[in-house]
Amino acid sequence: FFKKYSQKQFYLAGSPSYNSNGTITLGTAESGRKIVLLNLNTFDPNNKASVKEILHTIHHEFGHVLHQNIAFTVDFQRISAGDYIATWFNFSNAEARALGFITSYSRSNKDDDFVETLASLLVDGDAGYNAVINNLFIMEGAFIKRNGKGIYEQNTIARTKLIAKRQIVTDYLKNEYGINLAELQ
Repeated sequence: FFKKYSQKQFYLAGSPSYNSNGTITLGTAESGRKIVLLNLNTFDPNNKASVKEILHTIHHEFGHVLHQNIAFTVDFQRISAGDYIATWFNFSNAEARALGFITSYSRSNKDDDFVETLASLLVDGDAGYNAVINNLFIMEGAFIKRNGKGIYEQNTIARTKLIAKRQIVTDYLKNEYGINLAELQ
């Protein structure tokens, strides 16, 4: 598997790529064989957030390598059809999660939604992914909506979408590459 699908080249760059919309690019995957990692000047191996960011970027880009070799099912994009948006950067992760996306960047397109889901599952594990799912509630302005009994109302639509996306990613890895995601985590 590694010999066949692993990227053959890593390009490392100190600075990020600045985009015209105000966002930065942390990495790219090209032709299923090359990964470019950017913004390495700020990488601090002693900082947990910095390590998680670079691992997330690597897993995200390798996810692109995988789906560039074998496409994932169109059922994945149907889960959030109509919610992908070019201006994803105008939304917080919390706002994106309320719509069933694991990160705001997931809203940019189906491919990034898929690989963001994969990268999040690999970096944060099921525990981290479940923590997101278990903390999705219906909001009324800045407050969590309560039902008639005073209990917080769960955002069952977003939860269902995130669970379905995890299942498709898990099935994809198992069926297309023979990888058990739980063992890989």
